[in-house]
Amino acid sequence: MAIRSSSTTAGPRNLLEAILWHGGEAEQARQRVVDMTPGEREALLAFVGSL
Repeated sequence: MAIRSSSTTAGPRNLLEAILWHGGEAEQARQRVVDMTPGEREALLAFVGSL
């Protein structure tokens, strides 16, 4: 699943990049994604993409 920005400002190129760009209140969730194995990350992205 790709996320595209309609503005001229560069936005995230895909769902994983959108997750990794978060900070602040989302920092703990972001770090959990960073700490996942590649297989866990793939499963997460498949799940979110199915929503």
